[in-house]
Amino acid sequence: MNKGFTLIETIVITAIIAIISSFSISGLHYFIEKQKVIADSNSVIQIISLAKSNAIKLNQAVMICGEKTDTACSSDWSSIKLVSKENPVNLIYQLKLKSNLATAKWSAFQRKSYLSFNGRGFTEHLNGSLYLCHNRYKNLHRVIKVAKSGRARIVKTGNNLNQRCQS
Repeated sequence: MNKGFTLIETIVITAIIAIISSFSISGLHYFIEKQKVIADSNSVIQIISLAKSNAIKLNQAVMICGEKTDTACSSDWSSIKLVSKENPVNLIYQLKLKSNLATAKWSAFQRKSYLSFNGRGFTEHLNGSLYLCHNRYKNLHRVIKVAKSGRARIVKTGNNLNQRCQS
């Protein structure tokens, strides 16, 4: 009696493993992208909280904006900086979003490209939304809404979100 596998049995098992792993790799890619979006969303919430606490601690206005140059701000927030409003060259914190985003666009009242907090920790009558539009998966689009009080929250669904990400 011979023990072991024949060549055909080995090929069949290898083919079955290849088919099963091809299904799991696409699911794994989605899972990794979802975790990156969650991490980026939480990082933005943290930088908003950090801005609010720094404004109170320093008793001066600070602002968060997309990094364009040392002194200018952009509404593209794929790279975010937290700076003193009086001296925008004074960098307090910097964040680069890691997920595969098509856009990370800040939209605010009066078309401001930044979010600012005064020395008491309140926004200067600015509220806005940061649209995180994923490049590949529509259900990974997120919007971070910031109220005038500085409270930020993450919204995962909504018609306005999908419309904003399509344009």
